[in-house]
Amino acid sequence: MVRIYILLAIVAVAFSIYTLVTAIMTPRDSVRTLPKHIWLPIIVLLPVLGSVLWFIFGRPKAAAGQASGNAYDTAPGGSAATVNEELKAQRVSASDDKISELERRLQELDAEAAAAEHRAAGVDPAAQQNHTGQPASQPQQADPAENQTAAGNQTPATTNAPEDPADTAEGRPL
Repeated sequence: MVRIYILLAIVAVAFSIYTLVTAIMTPRDSVRTLPKHIWLPIIVLLPVLGSVLWFIFGRPKAAAGQASGNAYDTAPGGSAATVNEELKAQRVSASDDKISELERRLQELDAEAAAAEHRAAGVDPAAQQNHTGQPASQPQQADPAENQTAAGNQTPATTNAPEDPADTAEGRPL
């Protein structure tokens, strides 16, 4: 018998919490009978009874997105479905505008990031070509004629790696 009371208490608490969350999430304009700030204490102070009263007298009759048939749901000369379709079209339009604005801002940020990379690399982003005629975004290829000395000998490429293994400690340069 005690188990039944515990189970009923758990169900009552869950129902009260669900009702309280529903009442809090309901827009102030759509609450019926009493103002929303009155319903919240009723639900808290009278847990089960307040919850039942909320569902009978306080919450909106229609679920979100459905027309309830009240005079407030219809515009002059239009049905509730027409009003709902117009509201959906306005939301879609507003969403499209917001997406367009975000895409434009993303392109601006990409351009700023590319310009910052060019500045960090020492490349003028305004310059379209470097002195070799290649686009600035492509790496410059070494010209073999520039690597020759005045005597006509080719200079060897220099590296940072030590040539003698004795110059390293445990495989790492000193």
